[in-house]
Amino acid sequence: MNSRHAAWGVGLAALIALPFVYRDPYHLHILVLILIWSFAYTAWSIMGRFGLVSLGHGGFMGVGAYVTALLWNHLDVSPWIGIPISMVAAVSASIDLWMRPSICSAEMYRCKRAIAPCGPLLRVVRDSR
Repeated sequence: MNSRHAAWGVGLAALIALPFVYRDPYHLHILVLILIWSFAYTAWSIMGRFGLVSLGHGGFMGVGAYVTALLWNHLDVSPWIGIPISMVAAVSASIDLWMRPSICSAEMYRCKRAIAPCGPLLRVVRDSR
């Protein structure tokens, strides 16, 4: 193992141990925000390199966060149990949108797939209030 792999391993181990060793909520909140925004940036960067536009990344991340929050607030389900359930919900929402037939041109098809998650997600938020 070279020194580069060892440095990555030490850094990963430090990040895994950080919440157990350092319990200041502000810094853990900042770490979580960094991880969430790095996820969004990576998705947008990959899409931008290939010239694609997608609003689905944010939508499906929102589905996961919303399902976790609903389970925690209304059913008293721990977020550690709610996160896998919300992952299944986001995947099932993406499969539902992917399986819908489309009879549009290629450009309209891409545009529909980019904007499609917005409508149902807004209806879910509106109806749950």
